[in-house]
Amino acid sequence: MPCNDGRDARIVYVENLEKVDQLTRMLCSLCRAVDSYNSEYRDVTIIHMPNNVRDWWKQHKEADEKREEAARKRAETMKKKKKLRRSGLSKLTDEERTVLGLQKRR
Repeated sequence: MPCNDGRDARIVYVENLEKVDQLTRMLCSLCRAVDSYNSEYRDVTIIHMPNNVRDWWKQHKEADEKREEAARKRAETMKKKKKLRRSGLSKLTDEERTVLGLQKRR
């Protein structure tokens, strides 16, 4: 029978997820500091990361780049939609705006 502390498994999962997120942020911060420190000495690597940490860091940076690119694309899409909406609304007369339930132009 699995260990259980009597709490709802979903709640335990959320608590564990929060702990994993916190530890991930800490490890990310440490790896970033190591990279920054090592970049000051371009010819020599001063601090060596263990292979498993180095591999994790490489995958984490790649995932971050993908997330950032997706966020940039979403922001760009939203900006285009906002501009298109503004352009379309600017062509409506006050009467058309009223019929559509929109505010009149200021």
